[in-house]
Amino acid sequence: MNAAMRWTALLALVLSINACADVSNPRPVAGAKVLARTDEMVDGKVGGAYYRLFRPADWNGRLVLYAHGTVLPDQPVKLPGEAPLVTALFESLNTAVALSSFSENGWAVKDGAQRTHQLLGLFTETFGTPEHTYVVGASQGGLVATML
Repeated sequence: MNAAMRWTALLALVLSINACADVSNPRPVAGAKVLARTDEMVDGKVGGAYYRLFRPADWNGRLVLYAHGTVLPDQPVKLPGEAPLVTALFESLNTAVALSSFSENGWAVKDGAQRTHQLLGLFTETFGTPEHTYVVGASQGGLVATML
């Protein structure tokens, strides 16, 4: 992907953020298993969904929970392809990001809402409680964000 395509995709992502909500009362997530860990990024799996938690070194206390769009049902469950782009966008704003695959693909709004809500508890357990939490989504993820 060339630079122009990356900037176009980044702009499309920013413009497609369909909803923001302040989410509260995080709870620990039973059965969460950390697969890999770096200083500020954690990749793991819980309930059949893969997740990524990212906190920049100069974190401003804000957290974005990102819900991705529809993935074809015949595709493997994995982190969304836009994960690096989303992380880079919010890193440039000194904002943490938590995102996940859902545990199923296709029309998965209910599962997407459950998995996205889980991210707040996972992030809080790992990095501490954010001052402000926002839920954003693209395409089907916009519906997930609106539900939350």
